[in-house]
Order: sequence, then C-alpha cells, then structure tokens
Amino acid sequence: MRKNLSLFILLSGIVANHLSANPECSFLWKKSNKEKQDYTTYYSKTVESYLSVTADGRLMRVEDRGNGTLGIMYFDDQYDCTDTVNVKLGLPIFGAFHAGNDGNYYVLTGQENPEESDTVEVFRITKYDGSWQKIAHDGLFGANTTIPMRSSASRMTDEGDFLFVRSSHQMYKSEKDGKNHQASVTIQVEKNTMEIVDSQTRVINEGYGYTSHSFDAYLGVKDNHLVVASLGDAYPRGIYLGRCKKKTSEKKVDCAFNHCTVQEIPGKIGQNATGVSIGGMEFSDSTYLLAYNRLDSAVSTTYRNIYVSVVPQDGDNFGEPVITKITQYENEQTRVHTPKLVKMDDNRFLLLWTDNTEKVFYTELDANGNYGEVYTCVGNLSDCQPVLFNGKIVWYVAIGQLKPENLVFYEIDPQNLSDIQAKPATFDHDFTQVKEDGKTIYRCTMCGLETDCSGNGLETAGKAVPFTDNHTLRLDGYEGDIALYDIKGSPVYQGKNKALTLRSGIYLLRWNGKSQLVFIR
Repeated sequence: MRKNLSLFILLSGIVANHLSANPECSFLWKKSNKEKQDYTTYYSKTVESYLSVTADGRLMRVEDRGNGTLGIMYFDDQYDCTDTVNVKLGLPIFGAFHAGNDGNYYVLTGQENPEESDTVEVFRITKYDGSWQKIAHDGLFGANTTIPMRSSASRMTDEGDFLFVRSSHQMYKSEKDGKNHQASVTIQVEKNTMEIVDSQTRVINEGYGYTSHSFDAYLGVKDNHLVVASLGDAYPRGIYLGRCKKKTSEKKVDCAFNHCTVQEIPGKIGQNATGVSIGGMEFSDSTYLLAYNRLDSAVSTTYRNIYVSVVPQDGDNFGEPVITKITQYENEQTRVHTPKLVKMDDNRFLLLWTDNTEKVFYTELDANGNYGEVYTCVGNLSDCQPVLFNGKIVWYVAIGQLKPENLVFYEIDPQNLSDIQAKPATFDHDFTQVKEDGKTIYRCTMCGLETDCSGNGLETAGKAVPFTDNHTLRLDGYEGDIALYDIKGSPVYQGKNKALTLRSGIYLLRWNGKSQLVFIR
C-alpha cells in the first residue's frame, strides 16, 4: 500500500496542499449537498457548492467547508483529483463564490452586528487570482445590517469592469415597530480597484430593486443593465423581476428600477410561507426566463409543480409574463423539488428537476418557454449550478460523509440530451494495516474507508455499499423482492437477494418500498 505525502504551505492566508497527482482524501467535504437546491421552508439557503472551469481547462470545485475555510479541488477530464487548496474566509460567514470573466475569483463573506454598530464590517468581497492568492478586498460597515445573508441565498455576477452582489440582511430595529426586518441587498464593485462604488441596504420600495422579505436572490447583466430577481412575501408578495434604469457604467444600484411581478402569490402580506421556490433566472436575446416550483392552490396543500415564466423585453420595460406549467403532479406522496435552469446558448436552455423518487428529469426550453421531450435518469441534483465542461453540462452531488467514493459527477451532452452519464471522482487514500478480530484489514487514516487484504472494498450484508471497486454488489440480507435499475431507469435485475456483477455506473436499488442509489466503480 502506498502512503501519500503532502506539503503544507502558508501563503497570504491560504493553506495550500498542492499534490500533483495524489491529493489526500482528507480534503473532502464534511457534509452532503444532495438536493440542497431544494428549500421546503419559506427561504433559500446559502449555496455552498460550486463548479468552474479554470484557464488550463480543469474543473474546479469550490465548497464552503463550514469551518471558516473554502475547500478547493481540481479535476481533470476523467474526474481524477489533481490538486487541492484550502482558503481561509475573510469574515466568519460565507455568502457566495463567483469565478469572474477576468480570470479572478471573488468570495462574499460577512459577520453579525448585533449591537448595530456602524464600525462593524458586515459584508466583505475578496478578490483572488487564478492561483487563489489574495489580491484585495472591500467591505460595507454597519450598512443597516445586524445579520448578513439572512434567510436567503446570495449570488454574484460580473460584466465588464464591475462585479455585482445580490444578497439579503436582517436590518437595524425599525423606528416604527422596534423589529429587525429582513430585506434584499445589492452591491456594485469596481473590479480593478476593488472599491464598492454603490450599494443599497436602506428601506425603500420595489421601484428601487428592493424586496422585503427577500427569500431568494438571482442577478445578471443584460444590455449593460443590472437585472435582479427575488422571492418576496410582502413587497411584493411574489417573484420580483427588476431592471436597473442606470447603465452599469453609471455606477448606481441604489436607484430606480423597472420592475414586474412574474408570479403573484396568494396569502396575506408578510405571511412567510409562499409555497414557491425559485430555481433559476436566465436571459435569451429578447426574453427573461425564470424557473420555479409552486403550490397549485392554497398554501396548505403539499404537492407542487414546476413552472417557467417568460417575460418579454419591451424596450426598457417588461412585457406581460407568460407562465407555462411543465409538470402535472397531483399525488401528495410525490414531492417535486426546486428546479435548475442552465443556459446552453442564447436561445436554448435546459430545465432540470427532481422529486422524492431518486430521479432527475430534464427538458430543453426555447426562448419562449416551449419545451420538448422530458428525459429521465436515476440520480440527484444539488445546490451546485451546472456548468459547461468539455462540451458537457456537468454538476456534482456529494452524497455521504467524508468518503471520497461518494462524490459523483453527472454529464449531459447538450447536442444529444438522451446521453447522460454519472462518473465518480477518484482519489488516493492513506491506508494503514490494522488487525481486528483476527483479521487483517487496511483502513484509510483520513476518511475511514476499509478494505480487505486484496484491496477490495468491504461489503456489509443487508446494506448496499455506496461504492465497490470489484464490480460486485452483494444484496444479502435484503428482504422481499429486489429491483435494480440503471441510470436511465431501465430494469437490470428483479428477484431475490444475491450477488451481482455489474458494469461501472450508478444504479437505483428498490426493496420493500425503500430506495437507495448504488455506485459501481
């Protein structure tokens, strides 16, 4: 057994673990991101999983590790991990990551300000180069904020000389009722100087790009104008779409916005439960597309459906939204999750969603929201926004604790949507020999994975091992009939428990009304 060696270097607040070929599995996640894009509560959560393509053509994974650092991992086109970096956060609370068009990386962080002090830095945007060396940062102090990034995801985008942030905050106590209300936050940064040139953190109204409460946040730049979308429960009560009247070069975000309510939501003003969750906003040449799920009737119902709203661009204004219902769920036992929307080119989009059956559904949309064939595969989504890598639409799902075998990349060919693959990431372990109960086993000192003397993954009767390297899946101990399906949902085996020899891939195992994803390397 080979033991990996590592070199740790402290540079500009970066703990860098550069391993040209054999990165340690200890640099993995501490939590699962499976279906984390979905929010069953009324507000979205911080996005903690990201993918980006580097200048040298590798796939970079960025994840908030929950311990004040970002875990950075690099993969080649076979999803072999080639390098790792650990980056310390600027402030304690992670908000968002963005890979800029300039080849630099931007990280949003914050900290709480319970005393409502105007000298406390509550938002910080930090700029790093392509090697994760810190370049500069700027921040907002006080900014009418007691808790940054409260009850909403935060996102960033950049265009030309500027970086934009759409986030949220819990504000200072209101003079009217003494309560700390929550609302949207918008920030504009000049990238070259890393100076915040404008921000909006005050209480205002929808005519200024403002939403309260603001339970989700999307943004983009179209025709040199900032465009934002939010989920509001009061002002407005609906999905808000706003377009800044100033051009980005005018360095103003605390200003007038053209706006519309894409999807109105029934209920009382300020009732937190909206029955809606937004999954994406994208632009075509002439329209704005928003994907979301929502309850079909009263907020008390339990099942939702997937919708796409298309808003025509009418000069500087918005046209009337056209809403298309994509799914037809009517079974309260089946729950559809928050979707994902991916731009394939200027007028082609991919809409993806999941439900509680361990399946991914996806279909192509045009600029007007028309959709085609709905494809299905076994698997999951996550809070990772899919990216284009090596000509494929790629996202990843981490489905377990600590073990590298639980990191899976999904690929869809945008030119042949029926072509979908699930591929596990590969890492090396640090095995040490252990004798237990008279048997010799090898245990990874970093992730706890155990193998027998031959190096094969150990299998436990009655429980499917998430991964096995010898292509054998043992199903001993499962009661009743067993059904196994491949990634496209085609049956592979139906019958009683036994040992199966399978090709590498992802499978769906069902027994006694239960289901579990199984991965064969």
